Amino acid sequence: MNQQQGANNNANNNDQALAAEKTCINEKCKRTKGNHANKNSKEIRWRKSKVIPGADICQSCYRVETLALADKQCAMCDSRKTNGCWYRSKVIQGGNLCRKCYNKELTKLQDKTCGACNATETSASWYNSHVKVGVSLCHRCYYRERATISTKICVACGSDKTSGSWLKSKSVEGAHLCVNCYYKELVALSGKECCNCESKTTSSIWYNSKEEKGKHLCAKCYSRGRKRHLREVKEQKEKEKTAAAAKKTNRRT
Repeated sequence: MNQQQGANNNANNNDQALAAEKTCINEKCKRTKGNHANKNSKEIRWRKSKVIPGADICQSCYRVETLALADKQCAMCDSRKTNGCWYRSKVIQGGNLCRKCYNKELTKLQDKTCGACNATETSASWYNSHVKVGVSLCHRCYYRERATISTKICVACGSDKTSGSWLKSKSVEGAHLCVNCYYKELVALSGKECCNCESKTTSSIWYNSKEEKGKHLCAKCYSRGRKRHLREVKEQKEKEKTAAAAKKTNRRT
């Protein structure tokens, strides 16, 4: 009896060892069952690849592989890729739609009007207003409303208003930032410096320098350089135009 139990235990241990050795065949993924680096490693579902016989592939990569093998094309945007799965169009008979176009089609079929801006279309989906009962809001106006009724305050500038939605600060734990201060914080945390004026801040984003590889320009210096470049291009075109006109005149004479 003890020998049989021991044999069963050994068999179970061997099965667990084999299961722990599973590694996703996708080179970019390389998920491994039992790998503690993955927080949800125990919850990963495994499948067999349809491309490489006998190879193990995680559920996430299996979906990507299945979509690639489907060889479908969106009837609206002509894309051969979709995020999630393919959908049947409710308007185009026999047509397939990517997830983005399917959501667009659904919003049009709902025949709603935004109670704030009177728009008949929305960039994502329709939302119910938290202020006016029975009123629908487009994506943009919904988040504006949320920002308006929110009791949050920007930890940087002290404002109780934001142009979009409230964002979590990356430097102050549990604090919120308005959109403007959030991007300022990102700029400060980037550790970049303008190679022209040596400033460590920029009014919007950092730009890659075209003259010095690997270095950056602040928005102000980038704008100045762009304006100078456009002015030089314009002057060059005018010179070429004048030279061409002079050449044409000389030919006539």
